Amino acid sequence: EKVGDAINAETLCVVCLSAARNATFVHGETGHIACCLECARALRARGDSCPVCRTPIDLVIQHFWA
Repeated sequence: EKVGDAINAETLCVVCLSAARNATFVHGETGHIACCLECARALRARGDSCPVCRTPIDLVIQHFWA
């Protein structure tokens, strides 16, 4: 396994495993960056909890690395 492969795997959406993580699940005053925006919106629409900590999702926001 190459070092670059491990880095790429860590930045992929934990749901679809093909898109980059670009959405944050906001719950309370914290959030987790775990999914792509499409998967994050789908999880919230289904009423699922955060896939990282299982806390109910208050909001999904798209983020941009600057």
